[in-house]
Amino acid sequence: MLSRSIEPPERSSLSGSLIIAVSLAAFLVAVVLPGESIWTAGFFALLLLISLLLQACLFGALHFLQGFPRGAWGFGMAFIYGIMLGHIRRKSRGMPAPWLAHVCADLVIFAILAFRVWNSVVQAKG
Repeated sequence: MLSRSIEPPERSSLSGSLIIAVSLAAFLVAVVLPGESIWTAGFFALLLLISLLLQACLFGALHFLQGFPRGAWGFGMAFIYGIMLGHIRRKSRGMPAPWLAHVCADLVIFAILAFRVWNSVVQAKG
């Protein structure tokens, strides 16, 4: 008799499903629901806050496994940065400003890491 072991689903497929579900919820809250005429101004502001927090949570989740730094610190830092980028997107009414801010942050991170690696190589040689 052959026995087959049942393995749990891979972590990446589960996190991918979670990312899709959260992004659909953020889209629903940010785009579809506010279009209805029954929402008052105060409730609309609450929905904007919820959508901002949901997109920041998604941004943090994307950096949890793949970002720098990884893990809980990476999620927390990316979550806070996602709130700031979302606020920039709302104030600028478009994606170029937060995209440029993200690119600049990535360049600064790269420069810091490259300097640290270069410095350690120089110290190892001399």
